[in-house]
Amino acid sequence: MSVYQGHKNKHSGKKGNAMTPLNWMASVFEIVLIPSAATNITNWFGIAAFILAVLVIIFYAGIYIYFVRNDPDRLQTEQYNLESQQMLLDYSANTPIKLINGSALIVTNEKD
Repeated sequence: MSVYQGHKNKHSGKKGNAMTPLNWMASVFEIVLIPSAATNITNWFGIAAFILAVLVIIFYAGIYIYFVRNDPDRLQTEQYNLESQQMLLDYSANTPIKLINGSALIVTNEKD
Protein backbone atom coordinates (compact mmCIF):
# COMPACT_ATOMS: atom_id res chain seq x y z
CA MET A 1 0.00 0.00 0.00
CA SER A 2 1.42 3.34 -1.00
CA VAL A 3 0.83 6.47 1.02
CA TYR A 4 1.27 8.68 -2.04
CA GLN A 5 -1.49 7.21 -4.21
CA GLY A 6 -4.49 9.37 -4.84
CA HIS A 7 -6.25 11.64 -7.27
CA LYS A 8 -4.02 14.13 -9.01
CA ASN A 9 -5.42 17.46 -10.04
CA LYS A 10 -3.90 20.47 -11.73
CA HIS A 11 -2.86 21.96 -8.36
CA SER A 12 -1.01 18.88 -7.10
CA GLY A 13 2.32 19.75 -8.77
CA LYS A 14 4.80 20.79 -6.13
CA LYS A 15 7.55 22.72 -7.87
CA GLY A 16 9.11 24.86 -5.19
CA ASN A 17 12.28 24.40 -3.22
CA ALA A 18 14.01 26.29 -0.43
CA MET A 19 15.23 28.98 -2.84
CA THR A 20 11.84 29.79 -4.43
CA PRO A 21 10.90 32.68 -2.07
CA LEU A 22 14.42 34.07 -2.35
CA ASN A 23 14.25 33.83 -6.16
CA TRP A 24 11.20 36.10 -6.18
CA MET A 25 12.68 38.56 -3.70
CA ALA A 26 16.02 38.79 -5.52
CA SER A 27 14.31 39.16 -8.90
CA VAL A 28 12.11 42.03 -7.77
CA PHE A 29 15.01 43.83 -6.11
CA GLU A 30 17.26 43.40 -9.14
CA ILE A 31 14.54 44.55 -11.57
CA VAL A 32 14.22 47.77 -9.57
CA LEU A 33 17.83 48.36 -8.53
CA ILE A 34 19.76 47.74 -11.76
CA PRO A 35 17.83 50.23 -13.91
CA SER A 36 17.92 52.74 -11.04
CA ALA A 37 21.69 52.37 -10.80
CA ALA A 38 22.10 52.67 -14.57
CA THR A 39 20.01 55.84 -14.91
CA ASN A 40 21.35 57.63 -11.82
CA ILE A 41 25.00 56.71 -12.09
CA THR A 42 26.31 60.20 -11.31
CA ASN A 43 24.52 60.83 -8.01
CA TRP A 44 24.48 59.07 -4.64
CA PHE A 45 21.20 57.24 -5.36
CA GLY A 46 22.69 55.43 -8.35
CA ILE A 47 25.75 54.39 -6.38
CA ALA A 48 23.61 53.19 -3.46
CA ALA A 49 21.32 51.24 -5.82
CA PHE A 50 24.35 49.58 -7.44
CA ILE A 51 25.87 48.62 -4.08
CA LEU A 52 22.52 47.26 -2.87
CA ALA A 53 22.11 45.23 -6.09
CA VAL A 54 25.54 43.68 -5.59
CA LEU A 55 24.72 42.91 -1.95
CA VAL A 56 21.49 41.15 -2.98
CA ILE A 57 23.44 38.98 -5.43
CA ILE A 58 26.07 38.15 -2.79
CA PHE A 59 23.33 37.30 -0.25
CA TYR A 60 21.57 35.05 -2.79
CA ALA A 61 24.83 33.27 -3.65
CA GLY A 62 25.65 32.84 0.03
CA ILE A 63 22.29 31.21 0.81
CA TYR A 64 22.65 28.95 -2.25
CA ILE A 65 26.15 27.85 -1.19
CA TYR A 66 24.86 27.23 2.35
CA PHE A 67 22.20 24.83 1.05
CA VAL A 68 24.67 23.14 -1.33
CA ARG A 69 27.04 22.38 1.54
CA ASN A 70 24.59 21.63 4.37
CA ASP A 71 21.37 20.28 2.85
CA PRO A 72 21.45 19.76 -0.93
CA ASP A 73 18.08 17.98 -0.92
CA ARG A 74 16.43 21.30 -0.09
CA LEU A 75 17.46 22.53 -3.56
CA GLN A 76 15.45 19.75 -5.21
CA THR A 77 11.78 20.35 -5.91
CA GLU A 78 9.24 19.10 -3.42
CA GLN A 79 7.78 16.80 -6.08
CA TYR A 80 11.20 15.22 -6.70
CA ASN A 81 11.72 14.64 -2.97
CA LEU A 82 8.25 13.06 -2.61
CA GLU A 83 8.85 10.77 -5.59
CA SER A 84 12.25 9.75 -4.20
CA GLN A 85 10.68 8.88 -0.86
CA GLN A 86 7.92 6.95 -2.62
CA MET A 87 10.45 4.92 -4.60
CA LEU A 88 12.36 4.22 -1.43
CA LEU A 89 9.21 3.05 0.38
CA ASP A 90 7.89 1.04 -2.57
CA TYR A 91 11.23 -0.53 -3.51
CA SER A 92 10.32 -4.06 -2.58
CA ALA A 93 8.79 -5.90 0.33
CA ASN A 94 11.48 -8.60 0.01
CA THR A 95 14.42 -6.22 -0.02
CA PRO A 96 15.30 -4.88 3.40
CA ILE A 97 16.50 -1.29 3.58
CA LYS A 98 19.07 -0.59 6.26
CA LEU A 99 19.82 2.98 7.40
CA ILE A 100 23.41 3.67 8.40
CA ASN A 101 24.36 7.16 9.60
CA GLY A 102 21.33 8.75 7.95
CA SER A 103 22.06 7.42 4.46
CA ALA A 104 20.16 4.66 2.73
CA LEU A 105 22.03 1.45 2.04
CA ILE A 106 20.04 -1.04 -0.01
CA VAL A 107 20.84 -4.61 1.02
CA THR A 108 19.71 -7.32 -1.36
CA ASN A 109 19.81 -11.09 -1.17
CA GLU A 110 21.18 -11.40 -4.70
CA LYS A 111 24.69 -12.69 -5.31
CA ASP A 112 27.12 -10.60 -7.32
